Amino acid sequence: MVPDAVDATGRHGVAITLDGGAADRQEWIFDKKTYAFLGFRDVTREDTVIGKAGSVIRTTAVLQRAVVDRVGEEPRG
Repeated sequence: MVPDAVDATGRHGVAITLDGGAADRQEWIFDKKTYAFLGFRDVTREDTVIGKAGSVIRTTAVLQRAVVDRVGEEPRG
């Protein structure tokens, strides 16, 4: 668990880590109050050519959510 992780838009949340033993780990970031999924980031576990241990190498953010009736259907504006 990471008590203060930041998504791609700068929102702070709590993260759980998924560590498959590679040089990086994935952190899934959730809102601290609602537990809504905010996004994820990949963080280096050790010093590599990509960066020093703890460097964020990729990050995302969920900006919009919608519910549709069928797979492939686009939400209306």
